[in-house]
Amino acid sequence: MERVKTHDARRTCGYLLWNETKNIDTCAKFLNHKNQLETAKYLRKYLGDAFDSIDADTTLPSLKI
Repeated sequence: MERVKTHDARRTCGYLLWNETKNIDTCAKFLNHKNQLETAKYLRKYLGDAFDSIDADTTLPSLKI
């Protein structure tokens, strides 16, 4: 059995917030990231296809990923 860690709760909250808002700035502030690119990398790592399937021009207009 795998142990649940406190960081798992952070990932879950980030995932739920992203699913509800699709707003990178909101997620960045919630996760206390210094910039949106860091948040985009985080979301891509843990959400995979669910993150990659978004319309980047609408959701991440100020980023060049």
